[in-house]
Amino acid sequence: MGIYQQSDGGLSADSFGVGTFTSGLYYTQLIAAGDSTLVTTVNLLVVARFPVARTTTFDRIVGEVTLGAVGSTVRLGIYADTGGHKPGALVLDAGTIDGNTLSPQEITISQQLVPGLYWVGAVAQGGTPTVRSKSLLDPSIGQAANTSFQRTGYQRSAVAAGLPDPMAPAESSSAIPKVLLRAA
Repeated sequence: MGIYQQSDGGLSADSFGVGTFTSGLYYTQLIAAGDSTLVTTVNLLVVARFPVARTTTFDRIVGEVTLGAVGSTVRLGIYADTGGHKPGALVLDAGTIDGNTLSPQEITISQQLVPGLYWVGAVAQGGTPTVRSKSLLDPSIGQAANTSFQRTGYQRSAVAAGLPDPMAPAESSSAIPKVLLRAA
């Protein structure tokens, strides 16, 4: 059974359109908060979940810098789930966008994702640009009962070059760079 299918015939996430994609449209990680901005931490990779209900090919990955940092880049990528609701094996290191160009920036890709859970995110390298972001509690990521720290994804520090494989996250994260994928 897939992550979003139920053996009892009940409704799955796919029944509500979660993880289904229309050609030519852009989709972001599965979090439901309005856009904000995030001052990045250099070499801190942050990812959030991205469910896929049907096999889909994506032809663009997008990040947006809102306040630049000279000499910096933002590396974008996709990870597979470990099966334990955490990012694991690297699926795609898409390369970098310019951390000093204030706009949404696209990288052309050709990445097919089969049904399952993925983790999409970004890491600032060579500086700390401010990027478009999202943040809201992801109920599937645990937290202590007495904390107001809302977890939305996972992070890993010391990512100064290509994306690590596997990600092996160190801890959960409260805010994530908004990354979009365009369905082909």
